[in-house]
Amino acid sequence: MDKNYLRRFNDQFSADSVKQKDQVIQQLQLLMDITRKVASYDILDDAFKMLEHIIATSVHSEMARIYTYLPADSELYRRVSRNEENDVSHVRNVFNEVDDCFISGDATIINHPQCEYFGDLKVRNFACSLIQSTKGEKLGVVQIINKENADYDDADLKQLATLGHHLGVTLENALRNEQAVQTHEEEMELLNFVAEVTTNLDLISMINKIIMETIRFLRAERATVFLFDESTNELFSHVGIGLGGQEIRFPANVGIAGEVFTNQSTINIPYAYADLRFSPVADEKTGFFTRSILCVPLINTKGKCIGVTQVLNKRGGVFSQEDETRLKAFTTQIAVGIENAKLFNDIQNIKNYTESMLQSISNAVITFDGDNNIITCNHAAEILFAIKDVEDCHLPLDNFIPHENDWLVEAIEKVNLSRESYSTAESELIINDKPSSVNIHIHPLVSVEGDNLGTVLMLEDITTEKRLKTTMARYMDPSIADQLLEDAETKLGGQAVKATILFSDIRKFTTISEKLGPQNTVSFLNHFFTEMVSCIQKESGMVNKFIGDAVLAVYGVPLPLENEADKALKSAIAMWAAVDVLNQEKSSQLGGQTIEIGIGINTDSIVYGNIGSPKRMDFTVIGNGVNLASRIEGACKHYNCRILISQNTYKALKGTYRLREIDKVILKGNIKPILLYQVLDCYSDNEFPNMLDVVQLTREGLKYYHQQDWSNALHQFNEILRLHPSDRIAALYIERCQLYQQESPGSDWDGVWQLTEK
Repeated sequence: MDKNYLRRFNDQFSADSVKQKDQVIQQLQLLMDITRKVASYDILDDAFKMLEHIIATSVHSEMARIYTYLPADSELYRRVSRNEENDVSHVRNVFNEVDDCFISGDATIINHPQCEYFGDLKVRNFACSLIQSTKGEKLGVVQIINKENADYDDADLKQLATLGHHLGVTLENALRNEQAVQTHEEEMELLNFVAEVTTNLDLISMINKIIMETIRFLRAERATVFLFDESTNELFSHVGIGLGGQEIRFPANVGIAGEVFTNQSTINIPYAYADLRFSPVADEKTGFFTRSILCVPLINTKGKCIGVTQVLNKRGGVFSQEDETRLKAFTTQIAVGIENAKLFNDIQNIKNYTESMLQSISNAVITFDGDNNIITCNHAAEILFAIKDVEDCHLPLDNFIPHENDWLVEAIEKVNLSRESYSTAESELIINDKPSSVNIHIHPLVSVEGDNLGTVLMLEDITTEKRLKTTMARYMDPSIADQLLEDAETKLGGQAVKATILFSDIRKFTTISEKLGPQNTVSFLNHFFTEMVSCIQKESGMVNKFIGDAVLAVYGVPLPLENEADKALKSAIAMWAAVDVLNQEKSSQLGGQTIEIGIGINTDSIVYGNIGSPKRMDFTVIGNGVNLASRIEGACKHYNCRILISQNTYKALKGTYRLREIDKVILKGNIKPILLYQVLDCYSDNEFPNMLDVVQLTREGLKYYHQQDWSNALHQFNEILRLHPSDRIAALYIERCQLYQQESPGSDWDGVWQLTEK
């Protein structure tokens, strides 16, 4: 019993009447009863229910409530037991006056409260008093509601204050003991969790469990484990609560997590937006509001930092020193498990990668152990040897390879004994009575320590079909080659078809090659052709051949194409876009000189097929339509155009493009005139100003030109030069008009110009 109560009792006993003495004795007995009953309860939540009943009875009230303060949430809560398993539930205080009493420490009587109902109970009046520890720490508030047939007075308040003081003394020890039990239970849970999680080798599953546990015991809203990727020098996370499961990657020295990883020191930020190290970019993207941050390094047993653990937003406050200590201890325990799981995950990824690579190899690959038993074989080997399922691979060598191929068995056994590699080209294997032509390579398998692991057999199928496919794939998109091989005999014979030819050439290549030198020239051409071929094959074109620095491509051969003229024109436009990129990349290498190409496109009848001698055959296209495409490309220099197309291609186009009719001309080596069109889609507004006006003026100028109205034609072409001073076509027509003004071409003139240069 508290000495203060005894002293107060003696003072009152000497001064008061017997009745007052009896009241004091009753009060002391009540307090002793409270202490005794609280001590008898193993579960503090049940004790609270009992205490509320005793207090309500002692002060003649309908109800009493005890609210304890939870520092983590900065709130007053009433503790109750929800069910028989004693799952604790906290009921939040709804009386503002109770909060005021806790803050000020002053006992309060409210006989006409604003809150008229407490659940189903109509509230007439209530009183509340502070509960304090012996050291004056605020533990909570005790409240009584609805005094029987009267209002609460100072005597009730005095008695309630006495009960509150004694409750503080009684509950202080009980709460301390409960906290010790809870701390012990949490530590045991963490130890059990660490033991469980460190045996889990599934990295994603392990980290997910770690994150959930971290959120639980630190009362946080989010958590993320970032691991260090040595190959990229980045921190990454596969999973993070609230992140939608996406992977996050960033340099290992960037941001708060990067600073923690680099310095291997903890960072605890109570107010994120007040810290200059915090970047709100992620919050702006996700809509999440970061209040507080705790980030600690993950250190393995060798003292190496393998990542960081970051938690956000402590519920009800900021992360404390105790939170730091607990998280550090937790991460120290789990770092070993994470590293083991990460190592296992890396090994598994390497294994999967190796297996995937083996299966994706088009050549047959088979491995044997030292006793010539088959260990592995890839999908290509299964096809070549007609194996039905993978399990059949685990066979002795003699049972795997058909007896018609005993020479191969002998070669494998020889390599296994001699440990010397063996190769042979264009050998014949008999599988299911069918011959297959293969290139064979047999190599010994040796461990890092030099031990004999067995042999590996690699077989390259070089049957006619594969040879043909390999050849065709160099000229066209592989998917087209596959279609072609389905009916190769009919499609590869000599045939006459209508197709679209694209011819491209580099301008002033001699000057470029002189600046680059031999080796750099070859390197430049390889890079240049790689980009050009990509543009051609993207539109299903076939690269027929390279002629020095020129490219000949065909669309609609050997398989017909829909909109072949459009595909050829789209390729040409894309090729010029690729040239612009190359000019930016190669500017310094070329000494400021720019790469320019001319492209001619013609749609016409051509002949294609395998042409050559028995020793050397080429699949190619021939005919006047091919030659005309080359001549049209040559005309690009005369008219200073990037892309020119013939009237046949113009008529075959189905898409919408910016085109300008420029001339009706007989090209060198031809006898028939052809109408040429300039493609303007490859020019920017800066390169070709006032494009629409120039096209309209050209149309009007040509009309007057063919009418032999030289004055009006000159006016139109001069206006073009004013809008586009570098327009070579307008300049050519001005020269022609001035020439014809001096000497008329005659009434039978058809407007055709004879071009004598290539």
